[in-house]
Amino acid sequence: MGGRRGSGVRRGARISPRALYEFVRRRGRGHWRALAVVGLGQPAQAAIFALGGALRGAGDTRYPLIVSLVNWFLIRLPLAYVLAFPMGMGLTGIWFGVTVDYFVRALLLALRFRSGAWARVRV
Repeated sequence: MGGRRGSGVRRGARISPRALYEFVRRRGRGHWRALAVVGLGQPAQAAIFALGGALRGAGDTRYPLIVSLVNWFLIRLPLAYVLAFPMGMGLTGIWFGVTVDYFVRALLLALRFRSGAWARVRV
């Protein structure tokens, strides 16, 4: 299995828990906060997948599209930028902006689904 010289990865390579701890301690400063924020957004993301899929499956394709585009440009991008750079939160700020977008989108899709307006859409 030659030919891949210098890739730095051996087949069956093992990383000791101590080496992993040292890597995270030295290079992963603060990234655990970003992972925690990502975890908080998972229920909202699941709701987006389920509700968005239900609405699209019922033929209501425009509303989920418009909600996604509007949220991306009016909530996700501006909030992620402001939190990451001017506020100095870095990667955690970016993911916080994404998480807020997830919750807003989930709420809007849930309201649309609950309203029954999707049933009146003509396909």
